[in-house]
Amino acid sequence: MVEVTVTLHWLPDAPSFTTEQLAQVEDIWAKRPATVFNGSLFTLLQMSTQGNEIHLVGSYTEYRFYFVQRRGGVDLGVRPVGVSGLIVVDEQIVFARRSPHVTAYPNYFELVPAGGLDEVSMREDGTVDFAAQIRSEFEEEVGLSAALVREVKPFGVVYSPDDYVYDIACALTVDVEPQTIIDSLQRSTEYTAPVLVPQTQLKDWISDHETDVLPTSRKLLSLWT
Repeated sequence: MVEVTVTLHWLPDAPSFTTEQLAQVEDIWAKRPATVFNGSLFTLLQMSTQGNEIHLVGSYTEYRFYFVQRRGGVDLGVRPVGVSGLIVVDEQIVFARRSPHVTAYPNYFELVPAGGLDEVSMREDGTVDFAAQIRSEFEEEVGLSAALVREVKPFGVVYSPDDYVYDIACALTVDVEPQTIIDSLQRSTEYTAPVLVPQTQLKDWISDHETDVLPTSRKLLSLWT
């Protein structure tokens, strides 16, 4: 793994759209399923790389623009930024299968935890605390205290063109027994079949699960290994 520095800043002004684009959004959004609700979404505005330093700038917009972009085939330039974790415990990596009830990639193995960037992650100095966000996701998805995460170390940024999403990749070092993580994930409603893969066997395990590992997780692992 190459050590990198990732910084993330936010701007207060949301992206703007043309009158024609807004009309398309209104038309498609009006036909959305009843279970889909609007909200805020952090979207990328700029990204620059200098050596091992990656700098991202973004702003919050409404989720409906991303929904319409995905469902309606209208590229509105919305590029969500999320954070994805890779848990390292006793030289092992944590994977779990996504629930069969999720809309995207049901039953696929993925690295945990992961999530979007809530507005509570914004700081007054204009930065976004993605490390705090991934700690919060650890507590929510794994079901254990965020205080058990000893270190959060970013190791790159990956892009998933099918979903238009950028993810900040972070390695999480945790102070907890491996079996405790497995036991907690087994009680999760988001995941099934948690598994610990020794780092020495990681490439072979990925090869054996070539068709059922989440694409984003594959991208993170390509940076990690």
